[in-house]
Amino acid sequence: FVLLAMIPKRYRDVVMIVGLYLLAFVWETRLSEEPSTTMPMITGVALIILMNYRPQGLLGQCRVEIV
Repeated sequence: FVLLAMIPKRYRDVVMIVGLYLLAFVWETRLSEEPSTTMPMITGVALIILMNYRPQGLLGQCRVEIV
């Protein structure tokens, strides 16, 4: 999913759908049997998604600083 930033916009949806399908397949076959490794991975993915879509945080406001 890191490559989504480098892919042209018209191909992002296709790559995202294929990636999510692959994620669901791996979840069903491997990760559902090992909850001790699954929970930190879910937490990490949730934080990565949050940082990509809301870099200012959940309740913060967008600001620009000139250094």
